[in-house]
Parts: sequence; structure tokens; C-alpha cells
Amino acid sequence: MKQQKLYDANYDKSLLRDRQIAKDLCYDFKLMLKTVKQIKLNLHFMKINHGKVLPGKMNTFLYIPSWMLAVGMSFVFRSSFGYKFMYQHSIKAPDEMRVLHRQLYTYMEKEL
Repeated sequence: MKQQKLYDANYDKSLLRDRQIAKDLCYDFKLMLKTVKQIKLNLHFMKINHGKVLPGKMNTFLYIPSWMLAVGMSFVFRSSFGYKFMYQHSIKAPDEMRVLHRQLYTYMEKEL
């Protein structure tokens, strides 16, 4: 019987290309600013409709100016922390990201 190799995401050429594209996008300030504004809009919605945002630390996103968050997030995404924990997860789990996105916006539409 022929032994099958296990899939290793570290050697998938298309995945490596996608990671590089994602990393390059984090250098784009306009894209980061758009991302921050959407995050703030979603958190504001949760605070208005449910009275609080959990975890509580996320409330700071509501009070820090968008441009400052965009600069900070772009540094975090470019760091080794961002690479290890953010890129790896988002690249390996795109279906999960799509499902979470759909669920959040379906919920928001019901509440409005």
C-alpha cells in the first residue's frame, strides 16, 4: 500500500504566495484605515445595541483615533507576532473567516 504524505501548509506554493500578498497589503495605509473604520463601526454597533463590548479592552478601539489605530495595526501585522498568530490563522482558515463575517453581518441586519 502506498503511503500518503500529510499536507504541510509551510510548503504549499500558492499558500506562500497568498501569505506574501497579505503581508504586502498590511503596508498599505489606506487599506488599514478602511479596516480600522469597519472594526470601529462593528464595535460601535455592538455597544449601542448591547450596551457593552467584550472583551472590555476592545472599547479602547472606540476612543483611539482611526489614523492612530491604522498605524499601530500595520506595525502589529508586520511584526513576528502578527506573522505567527494573525497571518497563519487567517490564511489557513479562510472559510472560518468567511463564516464569521457572514454571521456577524446577518446578525447586524436582524438587529436593525
